[in-house]
Amino acid sequence: MLRAADVPIAAPSANRSGELSPTRAEHVLASALADRLDLLLDAGPTPGGIESTVIDLTVRPACVLRLGLLSPSRLSDLLGAPVCVARGGGGPAKPDTAAPAGSTEPAAAERSPGRMSRHYAPRARLEHRADAAQRVAELLAAGRRVGWLTFGVDAAPRPPADSRLRRIVMPADAGAYSARFYAALHELDGEGVEYIIVDEPPAKDSWLAIRDRLERASRTP
Repeated sequence: MLRAADVPIAAPSANRSGELSPTRAEHVLASALADRLDLLLDAGPTPGGIESTVIDLTVRPACVLRLGLLSPSRLSDLLGAPVCVARGGGGPAKPDTAAPAGSTEPAAAERSPGRMSRHYAPRARLEHRADAAQRVAELLAAGRRVGWLTFGVDAAPRPPADSRLRRIVMPADAGAYSARFYAALHELDGEGVEYIIVDEPPAKDSWLAIRDRLERASRTP
């Protein structure tokens, strides 16, 4: 489409603000935007999954406004200089390795999408927890319908088999996890779960974007 148009194209995401981003054509067709579409171009699943990295190069050090598949350390390597990570928009605090001391972005300067306090959220209530298995068991005991994104390595005993539980084993690689993440959340929303419990991702630079999305999606409206 870009080659055929031969002009710059600016467009919004194919979802309402604050809701889950689509990564497949069927996600758009199942959304509130479906009846407003004249044409849908389907090139298959998005390879990266989560939204793009947005970086501000007008400041020094360069500042990441929205975390994406390019981690701060990777950007630092590419630029040959340290980068900071913006703290505005209600985003979670990042490890010290992600932002040099004193290099923060004013909260009022929202120059990028994806920086609202609650964003990229499924309809079900989302929680990311270190004690995910225990929380899943508690919710099942309370009669709730639960979706569980797990790495498949359970530190606690697994909840018993239950028809109200939908368990999705996620990749242990950050890039593969990112590609699968939103599709998994759409799948669980489509099945009508009330809660989505997510195993806490590793506290590593390569997982910062996923941790950011989980933090925003878990906040109450």
